[in-house]
Amino acid sequence: MIESVLGKSVAANLSTGGTVDGDLTITGDLGVAGDVSINLTSVVSNSTIIDATGTEAFLVRKNSDGGDVFVVDSTNTRVGIGDSTPDNTLSIYGGNKQIRMGATDSNYLLIGRNSSTGHFEMGRTCTGAADEIFFRANEASGGNISFPTGNVGIGTSDPTSDLDIGASGGGDLTLSRTGDSNITDGSNLGVIYFKGHDDSGSNVQPATGAKIVGQSAGHWDQDDVDDAPTELQFWTCNASGGTSIAQRMVIDADGNVGIGLSTLDTPLDITPRLQVEGLNASTSSISLFRNSNDAHPPYLLLGKSRGTAVNADTVIQDNDVLGKIAFVGADGTDRHNSGAEIFARINGTPGGNDLPTELVFGTTADGGTTPTERMSIDASGTVMIDQNANAIALNIDHEGTNQQAINVSAHRCR
Repeated sequence: MIESVLGKSVAANLSTGGTVDGDLTITGDLGVAGDVSINLTSVVSNSTIIDATGTEAFLVRKNSDGGDVFVVDSTNTRVGIGDSTPDNTLSIYGGNKQIRMGATDSNYLLIGRNSSTGHFEMGRTCTGAADEIFFRANEASGGNISFPTGNVGIGTSDPTSDLDIGASGGGDLTLSRTGDSNITDGSNLGVIYFKGHDDSGSNVQPATGAKIVGQSAGHWDQDDVDDAPTELQFWTCNASGGTSIAQRMVIDADGNVGIGLSTLDTPLDITPRLQVEGLNASTSSISLFRNSNDAHPPYLLLGKSRGTAVNADTVIQDNDVLGKIAFVGADGTDRHNSGAEIFARINGTPGGNDLPTELVFGTTADGGTTPTERMSIDASGTVMIDQNANAIALNIDHEGTNQQAINVSAHRCR
């Protein structure tokens, strides 16, 4: 039975089609075999089933020509809001179409496009707190993605820093180079930047104060995942007013450290574990300074064992050199020759808590390339000066008045 709101029967059967003008109240079931077009305000209550098949099985329009507001595509199981031909399960189109979810009108989560900025955003409005945007993506091609407020947690529900990566075995952060058929020497693998804005002047662009660069130090073997030589470079910007930063330190593929140089050198035909090189005293010096309320100094330790593994304590033997200080100079060809040296050499048979040692001094003669031993202080304290017959072994130039040039004191004379 179909009735108007005044209770007057309009028609018992519209099997051949028809039109009902005015308000319509349906008190029983309604079966429609054809299309239904509702042009006025309608209220549907209780259980309602729309059993229809088609790309516009259920369609709500703003007016006859104002565009589709809500479309149900039952053929492809899609719903469109502001989209008459939805391509996704839920498609929302329009200048400022957003999804709003919340408990009240004052506390909700908003997801969608901000028409004033052109960004896709996810934000929150909460009573007693300022509105916050958690996630933002520029809709332009290649646009940036940002998290404007709050901490970001990956693998943790309680991030305590801007980016907190958590895992039971420790969090990982990976920077990868992709898209190469092979990685050659000098390929950039990833960079960590340290930037900031200085708004005190006219240039408010972000400046790079430091960066850490991972760079391949040779060709990577495509067939061996363990053959991937890589170095780490550390760059900083000084306070001289310059606009660029410079490399200050490098850790090469073998673990050697260079400070002040980007390519490690091989003085004396060796690659030292630590190299420092500069252009003046400040950039070419190493300082060890101890501050403690006692008589003890800082230490520079040189040592040796006969072991073949790290931390070995295999005993050394007579004539083993424990450590050497070499004085090397560039001779116009390379840095492979030493002009002088001081070294400590075992002078006897070492054993448990027994380390007889002599200190040896050597210099390189004119025309020579290696130092010759000139003087030594042996394990007993005896000073030996070794010189050829045509030169003075010991020359003392003394200009003092009433002062002794050499003083020899002995407790027992024979």
